[in-house]
Amino acid sequence: YRLSFEPSYYSQIYLGGAASDLPPREQISKISVPTLIVALPDDVNHPLEMAQEIQALISRSELVVISSHRDYQNLQNKVSEFIMKVLQDNKS
Repeated sequence: YRLSFEPSYYSQIYLGGAASDLPPREQISKISVPTLIVALPDDVNHPLEMAQEIQALISRSELVVISSHRDYQNLQNKVSEFIMKVLQDNKS
């Protein structure tokens, strides 16, 4: 099973996230599902520091920082790798 998105949808995903309110830290720390966090180092609306804090709050999370066009092009592979890792961990 491979989850994939067309690259043109990524901006819509980010805009949807930007329109959402962030829940309290206590609530975030209760998230127990594997979570992939994607951040940009120079996003003024979603500072990298906030992504790092969210990653620290969610025990089963991983942070991917998109610093270049190549990173952006490789994002779908990162998503696939994350899903494969989660599937493998669930088999253990």
